[in-house]
Amino acid sequence: MYSIVHSSASEGVNARAGDNYGAYYDPCSSPYRSEGVVGRKMIFCEALTTHYALEDLIQVCEGCLQYSARCCTHNHEDRACHHYRLIFTDGACSGNGWEGSAAGDFILQMMSSIGVVLGQRGPGIDSFSLAITEAMDPGQRRTSQRAELLAAIEGVRRSAVGDVHPFYGNAPQARIIVSDSEYVVRGMTEWLPQWKRNGFRTAIGGTPANLDLFLLLDRKIEQSEAGNNFKFGFWHVPRHLNHEADRLAKAGAAAAREMMARGFA
Repeated sequence: MYSIVHSSASEGVNARAGDNYGAYYDPCSSPYRSEGVVGRKMIFCEALTTHYALEDLIQVCEGCLQYSARCCTHNHEDRACHHYRLIFTDGACSGNGWEGSAAGDFILQMMSSIGVVLGQRGPGIDSFSLAITEAMDPGQRRTSQRAELLAAIEGVRRSAVGDVHPFYGNAPQARIIVSDSEYVVRGMTEWLPQWKRNGFRTAIGGTPANLDLFLLLDRKIEQSEAGNNFKFGFWHVPRHLNHEADRLAKAGAAAAREMMARGFA
């Protein structure tokens, strides 16, 4: 569970074993700091990554209960600044490799599902569990990689909705897609730019797998950025820090398995 920010910015300091500060020390007080979205990858300033454990980079606002990343510029504030809003996404696939349309089976189509979490206000408000239906991904095999990409696409769509309360100031902000899928994060931050330069070919001349979804995700991001005052980035985290989205994604797949066990397949 992530901690709610409501009292002091000093909470979370000394999280690393061996750290022993006698009084509150703001690691971001140094002028030598740099953070933000670079090449669609979320980069935290070295001051934060040195003095905070990874889980302490995630904050929950007491007012809106939305997730955001600890911001080096406003680390001294008593509340989350919302400059880097976090959208946790995950995909699950129980029927890995099945073709939805070819199988023609409603249950098989629901064996893949996605989870998207923006905050702690509740299901249907800022947390979502959705089955991957034929309408969402027509004529394609149900795979874990496609489920992860579809979750990121849904995360972009959900994050474009207006904020509960305004950010500090009017500077451009960022929406960060948080995923435990290295495939999604490296695909969007490293591989896709290379594919574009190579005429959408891999290093050995083949067509990249799931290129359609990578391009769709890229297009959705560009459309959202064009109409709003923020940019998108990606952050790869260990699975245990993506537990809420993981739970929602698995819940949808588990429901389908239960239906099959009851003889509705």
